[in-house]
Amino acid sequence: MLEKTLVITPTILKSLKRLFTIEQLEGVSSFLEMRPYLVAFLEEAYAKFMDYFPGRKLILSLVPSVRRKDEMTLLIAVQADGERAETLATFNRLKLDWWRHARKQLADLIIITVRHKDIDSSNNGRMVLENLSGIYEGPEDWSAQHNHYLHGTPKE
Repeated sequence: MLEKTLVITPTILKSLKRLFTIEQLEGVSSFLEMRPYLVAFLEEAYAKFMDYFPGRKLILSLVPSVRRKDEMTLLIAVQADGERAETLATFNRLKLDWWRHARKQLADLIIITVRHKDIDSSNNGRMVLENLSGIYEGPEDWSAQHNHYLHGTPKE
């Protein structure tokens, strides 16, 4: 079980900035100040990602929580290029070997994904959706309960 034993200091943030490109630095910093026990997990996550994606840039950012209204989730994204099918297969091995066990401790505080370098530069909406398909980490009942997650209706 993760414990709250760490105070976030500028030194700790500097250390994390060596491992990750941090988008929304103030928001991520505030998120971690409320959950300092996640710092050790992020260090472990970096090592695991580097096992599967050596030398790739890792990005930390905040995104709206899928499961908790008005809350944020920390997103770890690996910057990828090259063959999408191969990248996705590697990412799926990472999820199977490590993430499916690790996420049980996190209570939906962190999600992981892959970002392809060319996604943001594409003006073709279909291409963007195609590149992202199969990558988003959501609840297991997302398909059956999509109205609940998208519109807040009671679960069926």
